[in-house]
Amino acid sequence: MDDLWPESIGQTSDSLTPLTILQEQAKLLGDKTQNIVTADVETVIDNDKDNPFVYGFYVVAPVLQNFRYRLLEISHNIEIYPLSIYVDEEIIDENKDWIGIGQENIWSKKYFKAKDESEFIDVLRMIFSSKKTKRVVANLMRQSKQLGGYAAPTEDDVPF
Repeated sequence: MDDLWPESIGQTSDSLTPLTILQEQAKLLGDKTQNIVTADVETVIDNDKDNPFVYGFYVVAPVLQNFRYRLLEISHNIEIYPLSIYVDEEIIDENKDWIGIGQENIWSKKYFKAKDESEFIDVLRMIFSSKKTKRVVANLMRQSKQLGGYAAPTEDDVPF
C-alpha cells in the first residue's frame, strides 16, 4: 500500500500551547514568592464538550494544608484558538473595557476571549496584575508566614 500521508504531517509550529504557558506561569509564581505561594495547573479533557480541553489554574498555599484558590480556568477545542478564560467576576469588572470579553455566564462568572497566543498572554498579564489576584496572593503569603514560613508545620506544631 502506498503511503498517502503528506511529508508535513505532524509538524508543529514554534508557538506555545496554553497549557505550557500556564505551567510556566505557575513555576514563575513559586519562584517569585520563594514557594510560600505556588500555583498548580489541573487538566480535564472531556470529549463530550465543544471545548474538551479544560485547564484550571490554582494558586496554592502549601503551608495552609495546600489550600487552593481557582484563579482562572481556560477551555478550547482542537484548534486551540480562540479560547475562553473564565475568571472571578471582580476581575472582569475591574477590566470591563477589555475588548475580548464574553457574554455567557458560567459558574456565575463571565469570561474573556483570546483569539491567539499573543492575546492570551495579554489577558493573563491583566489577570495576574489585577487587584483581586494581588490581594489573594498577599493574603495567602501573610497567613502562610504566620503559620511557619517556608516549611509545612509538623505534627508537634499543630495545636490540636
